[in-house]
Amino acid sequence: MNKMEEKNQKEVNLIELVVIFYNWIKKITLRVLNFFGYFARLIYRRKILFLVVVLVCVAVGQYLARPSARVYKAEATALIQGSDAQTVRQVFRQLENSLATNDKISLATKLSIPDSVAKSIEELQSFYVIDYMRDSVADKIDFMDSHSLTDTMNVRMRDRVYIRLKTKSINQVPQVEKAILNYLNNNQLIKSQYKAKKSELEQQVRLCDAELQRVDSLADTYYFNQENTQLKLSDNQVLLGEQRKQLFYGDLMRILEMKSGAQLELAKFTNPIEIPSSLVVIPAPLNGRFKYGVVSLLIGLVLGLGIAGFIESFKSIISYLRKK
Repeated sequence: MNKMEEKNQKEVNLIELVVIFYNWIKKITLRVLNFFGYFARLIYRRKILFLVVVLVCVAVGQYLARPSARVYKAEATALIQGSDAQTVRQVFRQLENSLATNDKISLATKLSIPDSVAKSIEELQSFYVIDYMRDSVADKIDFMDSHSLTDTMNVRMRDRVYIRLKTKSINQVPQVEKAILNYLNNNQLIKSQYKAKKSELEQQVRLCDAELQRVDSLADTYYFNQENTQLKLSDNQVLLGEQRKQLFYGDLMRILEMKSGAQLELAKFTNPIEIPSSLVVIPAPLNGRFKYGVVSLLIGLVLGLGIAGFIESFKSIISYLRKK
């Protein structure tokens, strides 16, 4: 009998839980409907004002998306030889922080480009490239500059940065890219690091050549100047046997491998910084008509509701402010 009562009690509790949940859903639904109902009545009462605000916002959005004002992105990965990503980004920040109103620190002055070209540039940015699992493969661009420096498995790549250009003129992208590379490659710190690393690789190649000659000379001396037979005294007998010669093949291959690696690295040292693929332009503009149409419509709806609500509550607000 106790088990039967316990079972009935559990069923009652479950039914009560369902009823409570149903009532909660019903309450929330009614509040949402009342909320939208209030705004619907507000829009109806102030429909002319609301409509004017929305149309003005949409018109402004379409004006900002006109062909002459459209902004495009051009992006690419820049490879670094000799220097490192942190140094290059520090130098690049001088371009990011340019001020158009001051001729001495303007982008046109720093990049040595005409004012008309500089004015078409909306923004210049550089970002770190993240390598997951330290396998020397670029996996992610740190656009938010939020990668943890304590992460020892996923690290910032030292030999490259990601460059982004926002411009109003696609045709001027190659000219701007050339100016950016010229600016970076002529920076004294980047140039000195590049020359030091290049000199180190050239020295390594020369040392490998000298070592190859030394090992080759040693091998010739060993093979051709040393006798091939040897005498041994064993159990009161003189034994005549062939001497086993030392091979230098392993040493030669090891030195050749070191030289080849240094030469491959040296072949990349044509400039401190290069953009192999050039800046790639994204065809879709950042401020296209459809995108700005949707955004401006949403802004117009929110702004229209806000203004209408303020006018509706204006008397109450004034009355509240006048209270002592």
